[in-house]
Amino acid sequence: MAVTDEVQMGTKHFRGASWFISIAVFAALLAVSVYGIAVPAMWADEVATVSAAHRPLATLIGLLGNIDGVHGTYYLFIHFWGSLFGFSPLSVRLPSAIAVAITGVLTWKLAGHLYGVRIGWMSLVIVAVMPRLTWAATEARSYAFTSLIAVIMLWLFLKATALAGHRVKLFWIAYTFVSILGTYLFIYLILLNVAFGLWVLLSERTLASKFKHRLRRWAVSFGVQVAVSAFILWRAGSQQHQIHWLPPVDWRTVDEVLAGQVFWMAPAMAMVANGLILVYVLGTRSRQRSSYSTDALLALSVATPTAIVLVYSLVKTTIYDARYFSYTAPMVAILLAAGIEKLFARRVAIAMVMVLVLLAAPAYIGFRAPNSKLTDWNRVAAAISRTKAPGDAILYGDYEDPTPTVSRIHFAYPAAFDGLSDLSLRKPADKTWKLFDARKPVMSTASRWKSYRRIVLVEDGTHSAADLTVIDELGNQGFKQTRRIRLEPETVLVFDRGN
Repeated sequence: MAVTDEVQMGTKHFRGASWFISIAVFAALLAVSVYGIAVPAMWADEVATVSAAHRPLATLIGLLGNIDGVHGTYYLFIHFWGSLFGFSPLSVRLPSAIAVAITGVLTWKLAGHLYGVRIGWMSLVIVAVMPRLTWAATEARSYAFTSLIAVIMLWLFLKATALAGHRVKLFWIAYTFVSILGTYLFIYLILLNVAFGLWVLLSERTLASKFKHRLRRWAVSFGVQVAVSAFILWRAGSQQHQIHWLPPVDWRTVDEVLAGQVFWMAPAMAMVANGLILVYVLGTRSRQRSSYSTDALLALSVATPTAIVLVYSLVKTTIYDARYFSYTAPMVAILLAAGIEKLFARRVAIAMVMVLVLLAAPAYIGFRAPNSKLTDWNRVAAAISRTKAPGDAILYGDYEDPTPTVSRIHFAYPAAFDGLSDLSLRKPADKTWKLFDARKPVMSTASRWKSYRRIVLVEDGTHSAADLTVIDELGNQGFKQTRRIRLEPETVLVFDRGN
């Protein structure tokens, strides 16, 4: 069914909240987002962020020409942020938590303008506990910012298509600028603009001059976005090998789409929420034409980007990952709130929102657990910090792996490794155009081992044969194992050599 091309901004008598209320809402959302974000150990993607951002600007620019060009805008931001506030887990995750809090405020206000006060407040509660966003708040990656940009794009697009007169051009210019910024932040955001264009194209009054103007303006905006973003789109295509690890699209992808994108680690919430949205979007025909058009816009914003990527993945090569669509979470929150408000009486609606909060709670708590990112790298760093002494050396048991494990931990927790001689280091990452250090074969450094009284070996649990070779050689040179700290999956071994 075609959709009407009218979305009325502010027709639901949404009275703008006072500055005091808005600040209080932001503070509450920020508290929810920031709570516990420093607890989880950092993991591979976050360490990549720190490695890229914590280097001279010239070297960072060179890195982006070689790898991770699609993350360049985010890396540049963290580079300057870290220059001011450092690169600790709390520091590099804090911008994401702030972005999630701002996203929540904007979602609340947008939902209120589109549907009315009650739906606005329900959207606020839902978006505050949306699992993919509460996870994004703990990630030193760009996912929280993509959600923020998506809400801003939606707001500007609605303003640009609803207004008339000279102001409409200003909103189209602002919308185009934010769309370009979003593409440089994360290229999949260009698909959100495609969804908006599809909504315009499917409007009922295809012959109306107002519609033609909107379609033409959207086409110009999209054309400018593509032209200005051509470099980053080309860069993404040339570095597509970076996501070769993504699994092919199969039956498991259904769960990724329905649960992983927005309701990650909250399967019960996903079942309830998806059912409510489906019944509301497909089953409710009595709502006003403007509300129906708003629903269609939100639904297209969620479904279109995913559908395009899935089709591409099936036809050519896999580029789908549930995390990449974190930016659809605010739209889902608004749709969910609208469905609950329309489908149930007031008290039941409030109860349904509370049920969703309870279903989301385990995911929120889990995302802030020490091992929530499936690493124990903070514990490895703490163990090394407790056992090291001035003049000690260290060997890493990932050896020459192209995707290092334990030898990248020092990027996240540098203080624990201060004073240790890195025996296999050929060239540090910040002096290369690569994300991680250049290393030489561990056994090629054996002639230097006798220069040290203590050597710490960090095993990653996947190179048992190579580990035994190193341990045997240490024994041949007079070293004895004096400590064994078993973690999961790493093990820290301490070898001391007698006089």
